[in-house]
Amino acid sequence: GGTNNDTFDIAEGGSVTGAIDGGGGTSNTLHRSNTTGSNSWLITGNDAGSVTYGDTATTFRGINTLVGSSASAAAVTDTLTGRNDYTTTWSINGTADTVTTNGNEISFSEMENLTGGDDNDIFNITDYDSVTGTIDGGLHGANVDDGDNVNVNITSDADLTITLGAGADFDNIETLSVTGTASSNSVTLQRNNTTGDNDWLITGNDAGSVTYGDTATTFSGINTLVGSSTQWVTDTLTGRSDDTTIWSIDGADTVTTNGNTINFSAMENLTGGTNNDTFDIAEGGSVTGTIDGGGGTSNTLQRSNITGDNDWLITGDDA
Repeated sequence: GGTNNDTFDIAEGGSVTGAIDGGGGTSNTLHRSNTTGSNSWLITGNDAGSVTYGDTATTFRGINTLVGSSASAAAVTDTLTGRNDYTTTWSINGTADTVTTNGNEISFSEMENLTGGDDNDIFNITDYDSVTGTIDGGLHGANVDDGDNVNVNITSDADLTITLGAGADFDNIETLSVTGTASSNSVTLQRNNTTGDNDWLITGNDAGSVTYGDTATTFSGINTLVGSSTQWVTDTLTGRSDDTTIWSIDGADTVTTNGNTINFSAMENLTGGTNNDTFDIAEGGSVTGTIDGGGGTSNTLQRSNITGDNDWLITGDDA
């Protein structure tokens, strides 16, 4: 490019096997407008990186706006991966999305998937509907011991259903925080894995964690928890330890501690915290796995069905 602003549009059938240099302009754009295939974008430095389509990788520098293909996601998928050298902050608002690393800001649009680099990543989302693919924390997001963090902060006044797992809304993230501007927000968190087990833990009002393999994700602002719907996956939900907990199992299952109620479903096993727990299995309710009272000194299991008979069998100490 020259000393003014430049836009480079690589269309279907076009390629640049070397490098694109934006030149001296202050607002240079690189656009991929192919209608088939996938585009893999990688930011490697200030206004620099590469985009790969098929076997062709094009490096770029002096570019501060990246635009993926506007073709439908079924035809073309664009994935943007952030830098590895510093903490990166992603701002996703649906109109002026940006990624900022070490003070360098790059604007982007038409990117279905976003992937963190090898350092800390912070995803701030104020327009959740604009997340059309997967936000993946990357390899370091899956490692709880590497010292790097992947934080997702969502602000929304709408009811949300958020999925975790490969190919879901989010994968390999360590902290998920949802802030609703409406007090009646219904925010659901669901694991969609088809193998392995999920361990859910409630730690406070609308807060807790879910662990799958080596990936532990803490969450807040979530009032509905949904386990995997796959029969090969076992989900275990453990309640809070700071006060007495009431479990109501009636088909619209809830767990209430200190006045805070969280809805749950698709949880095979239920475990109490270190305080006292009461488990009430009402008409229409069932637990397909095991109920464990946890560490409380006075835990209660109650059947409050209004039809049929209940056969109770004691097999051991408190069991």
